[in-house]
Amino acid sequence: MKRWLFLLHRWLGLGGCLLILLWFASGIVMMYMPFPTLSEAERLAALPAVDASRVRVAPAQAMAPGVQQLRLLQPADEPVYARLSDTGWQAVSALTGELQLVDEARARRAAERFAMVPGVAVELIERDQWSVPSGLDPHRPLFAVDMADGGRHYVSSRTGEVVRDTSRWERGWNWVGAVVHWVYPTVLRSRPLVWHWVVIALSGYALLTALLGTLIGVLRLRRYASGRLSPYRGWARWHHLLGLAAALLVIAWLFSGLLSMNPGDVFGPRRPSAADLQAWSGAALLPQLPADRQGAKELQWLADADGTLVWLRRGAVDSQLLREGRPVAVDDGFLRARARSLGLGEPVAVERLDTLDLYYHARSAARPLPIWRLHFADAAQTWVHVDGQTGQPFGRLDASTRAGRWIYHGLHSWDFEPLLQRRPLWDLLMLAALALGLAFSVSSTVLAWRRLRPSVSRRQRS
Repeated sequence: MKRWLFLLHRWLGLGGCLLILLWFASGIVMMYMPFPTLSEAERLAALPAVDASRVRVAPAQAMAPGVQQLRLLQPADEPVYARLSDTGWQAVSALTGELQLVDEARARRAAERFAMVPGVAVELIERDQWSVPSGLDPHRPLFAVDMADGGRHYVSSRTGEVVRDTSRWERGWNWVGAVVHWVYPTVLRSRPLVWHWVVIALSGYALLTALLGTLIGVLRLRRYASGRLSPYRGWARWHHLLGLAAALLVIAWLFSGLLSMNPGDVFGPRRPSAADLQAWSGAALLPQLPADRQGAKELQWLADADGTLVWLRRGAVDSQLLREGRPVAVDDGFLRARARSLGLGEPVAVERLDTLDLYYHARSAARPLPIWRLHFADAAQTWVHVDGQTGQPFGRLDASTRAGRWIYHGLHSWDFEPLLQRRPLWDLLMLAALALGLAFSVSSTVLAWRRLRPSVSRRQRS
């Protein structure tokens, strides 16, 4: 039985060692170079203020059956209404009320205005390596605009706004970072279900290899006649001892990485459902332009049972929530009145968060503050997170997703707010752990290559 255990680990390890090596190396890159995205702060900073004098069409005229969201912005030369329905985004001219088509010239101007550098090439694409995430689906196809400084920015063919920006530096590092770590090549990631199960299969395979290796390492650990704790020599001895030293780290990272894919839906949803959002708003959109909209970069209308709200944004932190021109406060009363519609009963607590905590946290990307956390006493012990600026729910946590927070973020990223607040302590601890894991996986790869090399040599001679 022990012989079969050794053989199984040896042959599984021939591929598992390289997989684990790549995950450790790319994990170091991902600490400092995340996958390209466009933050709200970047997006709003680059948008010009809406030229209010040119708005000739009332927002109600830009509506259509099935519209779920309506925004007013000016991505390029003129203000447009962007409306979202089940078929994706559409742009309606705020000058004429007609549907606005986005062509290559308009996309280039939007990208040039965003980046403040000339565009050198434009192509219409469905997706590529940097635009694969499903969050961009309502904007597809996309115009990919190559810039003179090496940037490659993506413009919605539906609304004409920049929806993702990348630099040459980001793209270069991500080839050895997120693309490797998340198994993210376009041909695979463009098929979400296939990608989902490929990552689960690879994670399970690597985890089984590591568990077998740990068991063998423990069985072979004892004081030998030579006085050593390992019977091996050279690279095999390093592999044995480094494997035992890194065993808990390797198993924890592989296990948490596997569960990040939520196989079998073991964790509940992290966002409110469409039914929850509709129940919360309780009404259809009846949009009107506020009298004072000077300096606004974007206006977004939000359905509400007490009358349509408009979120007037002059910047990432400079915004107002208005109803019929009057400010609306997102407070305890506002939230409790709407929370009853979720069917979870009366909230037992309404908590305002002005700082990040263990369940609302971030390592590198800024997150909106303040937010509100509504606690319910239902069977799932649900929490609902509500944006403090818009009064709209955006997160849902039950007992299972809170457990998932510790199993994934806790084990995988060590995203504990007290630790993150003491950087570079987090960096030093994480880098030390990754270096240990990397050294172990290098020893595995060397042994695998030595095992394969005689076979390769014999094949070449024949």
